[in-house]
Formats: sequence, structure tokens, C-alpha cells
Amino acid sequence: MLCLTKSFENREISVQLGYNEKNHQITISEETNEQFLTVQDKCSYALCARFRNSKYEVPFIALPVLINRLKEIKYPIKFTDGLKEKYDDYTNHRKRLVELKERKYSAADEDVKQILNFILECELHIKERFFRLYRKDFQYYGNQVETIVYSIIGERIIIGNDIGTGKTLVALTVDKYLKKYGGVKKTLIMLPASLVENFYSDYGKFFGDGEMFKITTEPPKKREAMYQMFKGVSQYKTLITNYEKCNFDVHHLKNLSFDMIVVDEFHKMKNFISAQRSINFFQLVQDCWKPRYRYPMSGTPIENKLFDIYPVFKLLDDGKILGGHKFFETNFVEYEERQTPFRMKGSKQVFFKTEIVAVGFKNHQYVKNLIAPYIIKKKLDLPVKLYRHDVFVEPSARFHQSYIEYKKQFVGSARYVNARQFLCDTSRGGWDENPKFELLEDIIGQTSDKVIIFTFFKCGVAAIARKLKQLGFKYITCMGGDGKDALKVVQEFNNTPDIKALVTTDKINYGQNIQSARIVIEWDIPIKPAITMQRAGRAYRSGQDHDVHLYRFITVGTVEEIIHKQWETKKDLIDKVIESLGDDSSDDNLGDIVAEMEANILKQFEKEV
Repeated sequence: MLCLTKSFENREISVQLGYNEKNHQITISEETNEQFLTVQDKCSYALCARFRNSKYEVPFIALPVLINRLKEIKYPIKFTDGLKEKYDDYTNHRKRLVELKERKYSAADEDVKQILNFILECELHIKERFFRLYRKDFQYYGNQVETIVYSIIGERIIIGNDIGTGKTLVALTVDKYLKKYGGVKKTLIMLPASLVENFYSDYGKFFGDGEMFKITTEPPKKREAMYQMFKGVSQYKTLITNYEKCNFDVHHLKNLSFDMIVVDEFHKMKNFISAQRSINFFQLVQDCWKPRYRYPMSGTPIENKLFDIYPVFKLLDDGKILGGHKFFETNFVEYEERQTPFRMKGSKQVFFKTEIVAVGFKNHQYVKNLIAPYIIKKKLDLPVKLYRHDVFVEPSARFHQSYIEYKKQFVGSARYVNARQFLCDTSRGGWDENPKFELLEDIIGQTSDKVIIFTFFKCGVAAIARKLKQLGFKYITCMGGDGKDALKVVQEFNNTPDIKALVTTDKINYGQNIQSARIVIEWDIPIKPAITMQRAGRAYRSGQDHDVHLYRFITVGTVEEIIHKQWETKKDLIDKVIESLGDDSSDDNLGDIVAEMEANILKQFEKEV
């Protein structure tokens, strides 16, 4: 207990503070609790939540704020040994993480030395395996080594390294180390369904020891037997599966135990309030598994706006770092009351409903300081370069007139979508020769390198495929709903010399390794910078030994030029925000920028009509 005493009106007032292990809150009980409310009123943060039993709770992270305020008003403070030990552990751990981040350690550090020796053992093993099986050399990159050291010592760390830095190998190496030295017996790796096969394949490529067990799309009865097999067979030490199992197999997952979890593309699991699979997942972590080691990963942290920071730290520490959800929202989120118009079905009368909407942040820097030690973000550092080329397509006057006439057939948001689809597949408007075809032929016909062509729309895939067939180039396609396994498509593309091009939607835009390609083409440019980063990152990633060229096609005088102009207008600001994310923090500014860009694009597009 932490005791605070102060004499008021010639009587002794005591405030008792105890540490609640379950939720990492400091519980306050006070006979005359009005005195503590006086302390609360003098703080810039809303520290407490009051309960019906006249008790209060202060998040562990708010303790320094509380202590400083009490000292300022000369309110006596006395730590008990138990609480002091907890707080010392917390501050020492943060301090060590900061030192690691600033490279203030040496190889003589016993923990670091043991980790580095283990990495060397793994490197020699993988090097020998790669030479024997693939006739390739192998070594860990410096940013991978630093991330492994940081993650092992940190125990619960957000791995936010750039796309293509080899986060899969980092996670697998951390897992192997902790199984040997950290007491980990069972590990869970959970990720989007589209990435399971690729992650599983990488494990076989690097280690191939049969310890990973995969559960994906098997029928329910078979999955039940598979969970039992994983639980009962000592050979299986790592379970890899997809997020959806938190919906359909939660009763089986409850019966398993994990000492370590890795959650890739974690931002897809952030909705712990209303999405059932996320609700189930958080309950499993906090009530059933309670793993010591936790590693959420994401290669696109720019999508993790500050609004999305709380869920990832809820996974990381059950509320110890950022406090409870209510504390976080009260102290760090700005809300605004808004009136939204709507009509009842069959009625012309307009009604308004009042909504409370999160619109911004307060105490922004304080949050960044709190979370900084728990996030590692290493940039992609390759000996080769990524070059971006914005290629402007000059259409004929007749084509431009066809574009205008085509989009006039539609109204509202349908006009915008159909205009973009027309520019991907002009045959929709009776125009067989897309002006982009000539540029495509120039690029693909003048290189011996493999090419990845990305388009947002399925109709774009079909149009590009028809043209490649006409030109005599072998290609392979991949898009949502085609029934193809993305990993198998990528493997066929990588391993078949005759296949020149991979034409795809963003179905393969996460986690796939396509270093065999040296050229990436964006048939249509996206609004979100993160999508372009992911697309280029399929080829420009760890293991790439050639320069990569990204070509972005923009048809002049159309909505594509409007999008490009918005990119250029905001380019410096976007680059600044993305760069700031390399400082191991997250920012909500990019989301605001993208929202503003979308609004401006639609406004300019409507003016065209």
C-alpha cells in the first residue's frame, strides 16, 4: 500500500493506495475522500474513476503525475516496499529499452551477448541450409539483429519495421531463442488468412524442423482433432492460424495455453469493442492464455493513427502502459457533438441525430512519450535503391471526350468509381485501345526483368491480361474471388522463367515475397500512400539485390491527374509525417491528410462534370 497522510483541521487524514495485479490499477480508498478530490481538481489529468464503494482507481502510468502534484502541494508521500518494487521494475524496464534503442549497450552485456551468439548459431544453420537446398548465401541484416535483441529483452514490443525488412524472420528467431532460453513451450502466430501460407512456407525455408503446426480452412471436425493433436504431440511447439479462428474456434482455443503470441498486421484486429473476433481474441489473451511474451507486428504503422494506438497497447500490457480505456479516452481524446441528418423510409421529412465523435487529441506528446520505449521501427536499409517514376499518359482529344461522355452516365459516388474503372479498362466505354497500353508495351518490351502490375479493379486485371496475350508475353493473374491461392501464384511467378508479368489486385499486397521482380507498375494510383508502399514493398524488400523501379501511370485530364495533384500538394507533408513515424511514435496526422485529399479529389472531380 502507498500511504498519503496530511493533517486537515487538526485531524490526521490517510489515503491508502494499493496495487491491483489483475488490471494494473492503483486502488484508492479514503474515509474522507473529498480531500483526495481536492488533489484531483488540482491536476491537469483526470486521474481517477470513482466506484460505488467509495473507492477510486488510478492507472499505474498516472502515478508519476499524481506524485508530482502531491509534492507540489506538500502532501506527504510514503512508498511501501511492494509498490516501490513494482514501480522500480516498471521504470528500470523503460530505461533499459531506451538505452537499447539508443544503442547504449555493448556486446559484453551478458543478456545481449547470449542473444547475439544465438543469432550467429541460427545464421550458420540457415546459411548451410540455404547453400544445400537453394545454392544461396544468407545473413541477418543489422536492423534484424537489433530488432531481435530489442524484442527479446523488451518481452512485449510492437515490431513496426518498414515493409520488406524481414519481420517474419525476426519473429521466428525470437521464438526460437525464447524456446531455448526464455521458458516458452508453446507459441501462437495469428495473422490474416492470406498470409498464413507464406509465413508457414518461410518457416520451412529457414528452419524446416517440423515444429510449426498449421490450421487454416479444414472442416470443423477435422480442426477439432487438429487442435487436440497440437496440444498433445510434443513435437508441435508453434501454432499458426488466421484471425477467423477467434470467431469459429474460440471454444478450442480456450483449451490451449501459449507463452508467446505474434500477431501480424495487428491493426486488422483493433476493434475490441464491437467486432466479435477481436472481442474474443482479447478475452483469450487476458483471461485464458496470459502470455508473457507478446509481439504485435505491422509494416504500415502510418495506418495506426493515434486513435488506433490504444488497442495495440491493450494487447501489449492489459492497460498498464496507457491505463484503462476510459482513462485513455478521458485524458487523450477530444470529442465533438455533431448533428447528422437522416430520413425515415418513405418520409420526406429530415430528422437529425446527435452523435459524439472523436475529432482529435490532447496531451499528444505525453502519449508519445509513454509509448515510445515499446515500439521499434527500423527502416529498410538495402544496398539497392527504389526509384519512383510518375508516367503521364497523354490521351487524344477523342479519347478525352469519350471519358467525359462515359462518366456523365452516372451520378453521385458511382460516377467517381466508374470513371476510375473506365481508365483501367476503356473497353467498358467502347474504347479498345487504352492509351496506357503503349507505355506498358514500351516498359515490358524493353526489359528482361519480371514485372508486377497492380490495379485496384478486377476489370483492370482482365484488360491488362488481354493486352499481354495479344503482345505475346506470358503472364499470371491473381485477384479476389478467382479461387487462386496467392502464395501458389507468387511461387509460380517466381519459379517460372517464362512468366514475364504478374497482373494482380491488392490481393497479394501484404506479406508476399516477390524479389524476382525488378519493376512494379501501378496501373492506377491509389489515394492512400500506404498502398503504394505495400505494392512497391513486394519487390523492394529484404533479399532484393537489384534496384527496383516503380512506374505510376497517370492519365492527363482525368480523375487520375486530380489524385496525382493532391499527392504533390501534400507530398512534403506526407513525407514529413511518414518520416516522423521513424522516431518510434505514431501520428494521427496522415489519416487527416488522406481524408482531406479524398474530399478535395471528389470536389475537383465534380467540377469536371
